Amino acid sequence: MPETEFSIGLSVYDGLQAVQKAPIDVALEALSELGYKNLTKADLERLHPPDDFEEELEVMADVRAYFQVSYKRIIDNVPMTIQHTLNRALAQAMQNCLVAELHLGTSDASERLEKLLVEDPGIEAKRMELEKKRARLLEIQVKLINFHLPV
Repeated sequence: MPETEFSIGLSVYDGLQAVQKAPIDVALEALSELGYKNLTKADLERLHPPDDFEEELEVMADVRAYFQVSYKRIIDNVPMTIQHTLNRALAQAMQNCLVAELHLGTSDASERLEKLLVEDPGIEAKRMELEKKRARLLEIQVKLINFHLPV
């Protein structure tokens, strides 16, 4: 008798399980029994007719993608334009100030610039001394390279 109760309980459970299956699962099982194996939910979705507004949706998606790219370009270009404008204004102001303060528009401008570019006498003497030391060290290096001990 216990065997009968177990088998009855199992068949009732199987009936509940069949009732709880989703209609898509039932359809896939039915198609599988008919010989259409390895079908998925995505395969069944292709049986639906195309949406009436499919072309319109694609155009909307393309327009949205275009505007996303274009507003990012604007976000990048606005600060660069501001920076370029400020840099150009600063460079122009600096040039005007230098021309005015150095009196570059006068007849003696080249003489004044030569005086500004003259090296300080102390620095010039130090540079000459260091150049002599360098030349002497190079001479010694050449002599050491060519030096051979008699064997």
